[in-house]
Amino acid sequence: MSLKMKNSYWTRLDVKLTIYYTSVLLILSIMLCSFFFYRLSHSLLKQIDTILMDESYEFLNLAQQNHFDLLRTCRIFDEVNAYRKYYPIYIRLLSPDNTIYYESGSTAKLLHSPFAANRIPVLELINLGGSHPYRYYQNTFSAPGGTQYTLLVAADIERIKSTLRNLLENIAIAIPLLFILSVGWGLFFSHKYRAIVSRTVAITNRITSQNLQERLPVPETNDEFQSLSITINSMIDRLERSFSEIKQFTADVSHELRTPLFALKGELEIALSQKRSDAEYREAIAESLERINFLIKMANELLLISRFDENKLDFDFTLLNLGEIVRDLHDFYLPMAQDKKLHFSIEQCADIMFPCDKTRIRQLFSNLIDNAIKFTMESGSIFLSLASADNAVQFRVRDTGIGISETDIPNIFNRFYQGDKSRSGSSRGSGLGLHICKRIVEAHNGKITVAANKQQGVSFTVTLPFAEQ
Repeated sequence: MSLKMKNSYWTRLDVKLTIYYTSVLLILSIMLCSFFFYRLSHSLLKQIDTILMDESYEFLNLAQQNHFDLLRTCRIFDEVNAYRKYYPIYIRLLSPDNTIYYESGSTAKLLHSPFAANRIPVLELINLGGSHPYRYYQNTFSAPGGTQYTLLVAADIERIKSTLRNLLENIAIAIPLLFILSVGWGLFFSHKYRAIVSRTVAITNRITSQNLQERLPVPETNDEFQSLSITINSMIDRLERSFSEIKQFTADVSHELRTPLFALKGELEIALSQKRSDAEYREAIAESLERINFLIKMANELLLISRFDENKLDFDFTLLNLGEIVRDLHDFYLPMAQDKKLHFSIEQCADIMFPCDKTRIRQLFSNLIDNAIKFTMESGSIFLSLASADNAVQFRVRDTGIGISETDIPNIFNRFYQGDKSRSGSSRGSGLGLHICKRIVEAHNGKITVAANKQQGVSFTVTLPFAEQ
């Protein structure tokens, strides 16, 4: 159990991110400190080298001023440098035969220069056992008469070494401290985001199809976690709407199928309850067939809607004359309108060429005309119009029928939605026709609207935009 908890701890996102960024920080810190240490040591030695070379040139200038009285020059040089507090300077002057002509009192412990003449001048570092390290500069010069002397100018650089050691000690203390602080602050600040992730996981695990009303709290962090919470909530909103639509769809289908099935069952039971005449049997069969046709029509409409939902409905867009289609449909529905003693006419019908799917456009126009005939009482009127305006085609069906209430208009294109008036009598429909009309119009990038007429009835308007060239 403890091993499992230990493994889960190291797999936590906040722990892994803290380790990752701490490692990066340590590597960069070590690289930066190493670079700084190298540059500092190089600069300090370069500074000492400059001092040594300057002192060498100063010695030669002093020798010239004293007419190359080298012994007097060396003593004056030592007296001047005796007051130097930092980096004391020592000299050794060698005769042409490499014997010591003069040396400062503290240079006896320095070794004779082992370098060949062709390496003069030279800067070197001498480390004597148990002694301070020295940096020295060695050069040769000629006195009047051509005699050559070797000058060795040295400086104790223990102060530099001590400074660099102190720097290393401070770095050795600072880096572990930086590691501890980085881990601590990393875990402390990531705890807030870990709490957000844990809360998100806990809430999402509780959400089911029966509990889609729950939402994630949106943190006020103004970062990716806030965007993620908003995105997840938006996704849950869409899922809730989809589940609600599915539940409503299932309930509506069950209700719409139940009514005609029970009616069909009742008619057949009545027909079989006793012996009847051939005419009565034929009437019962005809009514049953009408119920079956209604169920078949509903099944086809449901299949069409499901294909719309799954984007599996193929459209064959061709350039058609919409005016010709409207006139054909007027001729087709005219006998039905005349049977109901309706005034059915075309107000305006221009010949407009428009790219569309012929089957679906005919279905769209037919549904609207059929509804107008179905819900317009005897002696009423239905008017069709087709025109182009504002780079779009407008098809309008205006009737003087029973109309649609203001409360029903916002929902009239929903699946299975039927206003109270339209659900009564023989004109009862499935409640899917207008929803299919809306889907067909949307597939053609258009829109469909409905509005109550000033006097009586309603007007359905389909607007189909021309494709931009």
